Amino acid sequence: MSELLTPFRREFLARSLMDIVKLAVAAGLASGFFFAFGFSVRVALGIVILVLFFLACLLLPPRKGD
Repeated sequence: MSELLTPFRREFLARSLMDIVKLAVAAGLASGFFFAFGFSVRVALGIVILVLFFLACLLLPPRKGD
């Protein structure tokens, strides 16, 4: 059976997660989304964005020269 997360799939997934993070941060800052809610919701959204960011960093396979 082949490996489920091949390096190419890991890279695709990591890049997709980073795109989601960039989209969420840019849309949130441009629309004032983060300021419209209470403190607890803003903290929760920040934690979700950070978790997605670190998950993408962990999934990204090392490059050939590294």
